[in-house]
Amino acid sequence: ARSGKVSADGGSGDYYRTYIISTMGKGRSNNGGSNTKQTKRGEKATTCSHPKPMKKELMRAKNINATIMILRNFLSPQDITSIRQCGPTGTLQNHDRSEELDFEHIVYRFETPLKHNNGKLYDRLLDAMVMADDELWRGIPVAGTPAHNSMHPEIEFISYDADLCSRRGGRHPYIGPHVDIASAVTLIGQLSQFRDGDASAIPTESNHVSYQCKSSTSQGKKGGKKVSQKQHNGEDRGYEGGHNRFEIGGAEFSRDADDGGIAKGLYRQTRLNKGDVLMFRGEMLEHSLTAVTAGLRQIVQIELCREKEGRH
Repeated sequence: ARSGKVSADGGSGDYYRTYIISTMGKGRSNNGGSNTKQTKRGEKATTCSHPKPMKKELMRAKNINATIMILRNFLSPQDITSIRQCGPTGTLQNHDRSEELDFEHIVYRFETPLKHNNGKLYDRLLDAMVMADDELWRGIPVAGTPAHNSMHPEIEFISYDADLCSRRGGRHPYIGPHVDIASAVTLIGQLSQFRDGDASAIPTESNHVSYQCKSSTSQGKKGGKKVSQKQHNGEDRGYEGGHNRFEIGGAEFSRDADDGGIAKGLYRQTRLNKGDVLMFRGEMLEHSLTAVTAGLRQIVQIELCREKEGRH
């Protein structure tokens, strides 16, 4: 049996469970606390509330390890701005992917910048992952064990810049079917909004389940390899394409399966709205991203890893 709700650094995840229940279905302040601000006598009180209520959803599967948790509106506009500012200050990753992985995107590792500049957001993201694992998969090792002590977060700022690729004559950015080796839990946080009227929002495949959500604004960001931080944090420009795909996770689902079925058209599909986060068993559940065909899609991705840092 597992003892307690442990976070990646051995702390307690209890406060996050309390936090998410208390804010579910209602607006929240940017720091996760009350919507009122204490002021001295005579000062004008101001508030800064999250504009949308947070909501938890599950993409269920026959095998619990293939079930996915989505937290709608988890990231506030201020959170997204903070990540966009910190992300490109991290270390550009040129060779941290498996040689067998087919992909086209730009990746920065930025655990230290995020923790230093926005420790509360850093903690809240990790606590969300612990909460999801405690509720669904129980894949994080028990605190105090050697396996738990080797756990560490790898935090990435990833840009899929279709416009930049087009200017360079390259392929549209995407990532092929894969699993996140040694990742007990993987989190994807959406920083850009897909465009209204995108034809790719209408699925054409006949053998998959679509969890398509509705967009409300046209947003995105400019950036890419060898592009200045000012461009990374420039005007939102939205994106087209870029669907997350996950294997079905049926009766044949297992950690050792060579093929999760995505290449055969057996998958579930979704796209997150800006501010949503999605969590799943990265080391077990095959997943991919369809080509981003226009604009810029940016995410924060976190893997709670079991092993030493290295190529995934």
